[in-house]
Amino acid sequence: MPYRIERDEEQRCVRVWLEGSVSRAEREEFRTAAVETLKEAGWWHILIDVTASEPGMSWADDFEYTAGHQGKLPPRLRTAILHPPEDTERFRFVETVALNRGMKMKGFVDEAAALAWLLDG
Repeated sequence: MPYRIERDEEQRCVRVWLEGSVSRAEREEFRTAAVETLKEAGWWHILIDVTASEPGMSWADDFEYTAGHQGKLPPRLRTAILHPPEDTERFRFVETVALNRGMKMKGFVDEAAALAWLLDG
């Protein structure tokens, strides 16, 4: 599996790591598994680390996948995405797609900043 999901009891958030090439089907699979983990824990914060993954999808696919979160993610969820600096523009686009659909999602290149934002809300 190109992803790993863990509960971070100390930070009270779910952490996901994506590695290598992750297909659209695998992204759908990890989203479902992550939501189940969040529900089991009763938490509303998730940190997704994509620094070791390959983009793999086009910007149009990013749009469709992100827009597809609506109705599949808990409304109170805050999502921080840790990404490589060279992907900042791409994740600003993803943030905008999410924001336009009422989701709280933000990209970061620094894990400490991501956790601070995540746990602030």
